[in-house]
This record gives sequence, C-alpha cells and structure tokens, in this order.
Amino acid sequence: MISRPEPKLGTRAEVLAVFGNIARNQGLDALRSYLRHCGITTEDIDRCGSTKAAILDHYRAGALSDAAHIYDIALVAYDLSRWPPVVERLRELAALANSTTPTIH
Repeated sequence: MISRPEPKLGTRAEVLAVFGNIARNQGLDALRSYLRHCGITTEDIDRCGSTKAAILDHYRAGALSDAAHIYDIALVAYDLSRWPPVVERLRELAALANSTTPTIH
C-alpha cells in the first residue's frame, strides 16, 4: 500500500495551477472527474462557496494555514500521481523507455 507523503509546503498558486491546467487542457468534465478523485465533493464546494475555495480548503496544511495560506503541495502531487489518466501516461512512457535502447557510436 502506498502511504501518504510527508507534507511539503506550497503556495496557493501552485495548488490552483494543477486544477487550472486540467481544466484548460482537458476540459471541465476532466476537472470534475479530478475533483472527485481528490475527494472534493459538491458539498465541499457549497460549504466553501466556490470550487477554488474548496480546493484550497482541501489542501490546507495544519492549523495555522488559514492565516498563513500554507498548502500541502506533496498531497497535491500525490493525488495527481494516482489519477488514472496520469498513471496510464506514466505506464506508456515507461514502456517506451524500456523498448528503446540507446545506441553507442
């Protein structure tokens, strides 16, 4: 079983960039899928008042984070690395790397 990573501190922009890139590059359906994957629900969005606020609330790091705007960027990376489209792409890249052997001249 994969354990959750130790928290590493990140900024608001770093957290939101992951979600913005998914929305921009893959569309809103992919973003909704990713939000569900991360455990961010419509109830969270309603409670927080917006999708952005729910994302930031989900990744807040520790009790002081409200005032300091400190986020767990390691958890952001962990969630991204376990998302099925990313997992599949990593497998494709690994297979490609294993199938091509460099030639020495």
